[in-house]
This record gives sequence, structure tokens and C-alpha cells, in this order.
Amino acid sequence: MLVLELRDVGSQFMYELDGMLHFMDPVTFEELSIPTKIMNPNIHKVLEGGTPIRVRFYGERPVLATGPKIAKCTVSHILESREQSDKKKLWVVQVQGGARISCSVSVSVGDVILVNTEDLSFNGRA
Repeated sequence: MLVLELRDVGSQFMYELDGMLHFMDPVTFEELSIPTKIMNPNIHKVLEGGTPIRVRFYGERPVLATGPKIAKCTVSHILESREQSDKKKLWVVQVQGGARISCSVSVSVGDVILVNTEDLSFNGRA
């Protein structure tokens, strides 16, 4: 019988460089580097420093990285604000990780919002 030995390591996002995501294990302070392709691309677009991530390893090789379903994201740019057909206003913003989010409430640069990492939908203010 083949036994797969997987281990999960809790970590915090630090930065991205050249297609690699860099994390720190908050217990050992060890730096982990994983390719962006093993992470849901939506989570990748909302990562900010300190975001908790779980990295699954097979031996010494990272095979999966998962993050929160709802992420706290800082608004870095207001891209547009427009009135919809029902007279409600919609704000399209960019968060620090690069994702573009449509918000149904007024937001400003520096505001922290909640974003669903599965579909990048706005879930309110943090």
C-alpha cells in the first residue's frame, strides 16, 4: 500500500517576486517560496502582507496553497464610479494585491474591504 505523507504548514504572505510567492512560517520564522501556479489565482490577486495561508507539502515539495474564503483587502486606487440603471452608484476599485473589485458602497483609498476569494465579489467593509 502506498502512503502519501502530506503536511500542512501555516504561514503568512510576505511578497511576490518573479512568479514566486514568499511566505514566512510564524512559528519558526522560516521563509517558504512557492510558485504562483499552485494557488487559486483569485487569492493570489488579493494577497497582502500578513495574509494567513496554509501550504501543503508532499515531502519537501509544496503542492497546494490555500487562503481565507473572505480576505481583508486595502483599497489602493479608485478606478471609476458610475451610476447604474437603478440609480445606485457602483465603485470599481483596485486593491493592493491587484484585483479589481466592484463595490456597492462608497469607498476611499486606504479603506479595508472584505472580498470573497472564490469570485472576487465585494462582501462589505472590514
